[in-house]
This record gives sequence, structure tokens and C-alpha cells, in this order.
Amino acid sequence: MNSKTICKPTVRYDYSEFKHIMVGFPAMVYPLDHPSHLVSNSEIVETSKVLNIDGRTFETENTIYVGVEEGD
Repeated sequence: MNSKTICKPTVRYDYSEFKHIMVGFPAMVYPLDHPSHLVSNSEIVETSKVLNIDGRTFETENTIYVGVEEGD
């Protein structure tokens, strides 16, 4: 069996800007520290398809997002 392990970046997003995140669909979030120069950290962005959700944390095809609020 040939198995690949994919390391995904972990990005914090502003949980107070949290709207509606559903498995199987892209999410709209305000990232705080996304490492890609192709992603704005100053406005709401659309993620790739959401694969799973665990509380404030969700995983997309490309990234793991962790929701934070001021004071966290």
C-alpha cells in the first residue's frame, strides 16, 4: 500500500466573523495569519471544500483553520 502524508498549514481565523461553515462546501472566514501570498489576511476569503469540523476548528482540502477571538 502506498500512503501519502500531507502536512497542511494551520491558520487562525477570526471566530467573531464566523458565519456558517458546513462540511462539503467552502467556508467564508477572515484569516489572521495565512502564510500564502495568494490569500488576504485583511478581508474575508473563501476556503477550499470543508472536510470536517470539530468545534471552532475545521479542516479543508488545503488547510486546518482554528477559530480565535480577541483575548484567546
